[in-house]
Amino acid sequence: MGACHKILFSYNGQYLIGLFYEVTSNVNPYAVKIWSTDDYSIRTHLHPIKCSIAVTSRHSAILYMAGKQKYGRGISLGLLDIDSCSLARELKSDPDTSIGDEIKRIILTKNEAYALVACTEYTSTFTCFVVFKLETTGIIINDDQPSLITGSMSNCTMILTRFNCDPNYTFSIVDSNNNGDQYMLTILRKNEMIIWQLNDGEILFNYDFNYLFNDTNQHQISDCQMNDNRLFIYLEQGFIYIWDITVPIGQFLLIANICDPLVS
Repeated sequence: MGACHKILFSYNGQYLIGLFYEVTSNVNPYAVKIWSTDDYSIRTHLHPIKCSIAVTSRHSAILYMAGKQKYGRGISLGLLDIDSCSLARELKSDPDTSIGDEIKRIILTKNEAYALVACTEYTSTFTCFVVFKLETTGIIINDDQPSLITGSMSNCTMILTRFNCDPNYTFSIVDSNNNGDQYMLTILRKNEMIIWQLNDGEILFNYDFNYLFNDTNQHQISDCQMNDNRLFIYLEQGFIYIWDITVPIGQFLLIANICDPLVS
């Protein structure tokens, strides 16, 4: 029996999902186990999977899982139906295209029209993003009715883009029409933000915030969070900066900067 390395709730809290390492001698070194939160009984015993990281859907009983392809150098994105604990869909990138070395993160856009898999490289500080477009049918997104059911999916399209950034510092960002499935915000290591679009990876806007500092040194980011379109950055020197970001006009409005000795 391997170790449990992550616990997740399903989107409606109905299930508790555990991800395990090296649970069997099976060719798949990972497994998922699901409990019901009604009485915390085991809904399904260990179910081998090929993916090393996972994230639950915010709208439906789907577990998104990402792992390296068994053959080739590409990425596989699996969609596990939590209700039945069966694989609903597996999407694969080009097996002949090398995509980073270690999978770090799955990023879902607001309406889950796109899923991004972030992979780091051992020989550089760059992060590769594999962008899968998930074309769904028969789905209505309604914040007042969270019981979304995943519709059928057509073949995905995939693009690959690569930035010099921490894999945790990329976020889905909504535009002025509250569309959260078109744009991403990435904070680069050189203290610059970029807004790029998902359909082709093109960079639309960039914002260099080195002007905030009195020196020419690169300032290390200790933490970065985003709530709606409000961005918070905490630098290792103890400075906190907060911006409101407006898409698609590319406005970066600095609304606060905090220097507190207790956080330095």
